Amino acid sequence: MKQLLHRSIAATSFLYFLGTAGSNLAVSQPTVKAWGWDDSLAVVQLTEQYLTRLEVQKEGLLIVHLSARLPKRLQGMTFRLDTLKSNACPIIKVVINARVNATQRQLVLAHEMVHVKQILSGELEISEGWVRWKGKNYRYQWGAERYRAPWESEAHRLDNQLAKESLLQPLMASNPPNHHH
Repeated sequence: MKQLLHRSIAATSFLYFLGTAGSNLAVSQPTVKAWGWDDSLAVVQLTEQYLTRLEVQKEGLLIVHLSARLPKRLQGMTFRLDTLKSNACPIIKVVINARVNATQRQLVLAHEMVHVKQILSGELEISEGWVRWKGKNYRYQWGAERYRAPWESEAHRLDNQLAKESLLQPLMASNPPNHHH
């Protein structure tokens, strides 16, 4: 009887703790790592803020990398480093072009976080040469046509709003290392 009482008290205390600790306790988000930024902590905080506003609730690893190695025409890109079969713990990399000015980086990061949400929710799958959006296959487009793609439309619709609502203004300037990986 004493054991049962202790278990009951422990369970009740745990449920009370869950109920009073706030919504963040129950929400799991990807672990965020920032590479190549002068102020990695601020980038991690901003990324976590965007994920919260987008209601991303899936564990995984998210790497946000500032790099001068992206082609000039690309401001940012998001892709999975793991295979689609390893859904238990997805690994996603977001690369932000270091040539983008410091004020624009915040908007590019917001845009790429929408793609992170799309990938983690299963709406968007990207593979070489094709994209699956909400169950429908598309050939991947590199030209101006890609801006009309439905996954890009959603990202463009939400990125300005996210960046404007950000509590961390503006995203710090960074000087990525010039060494090659």
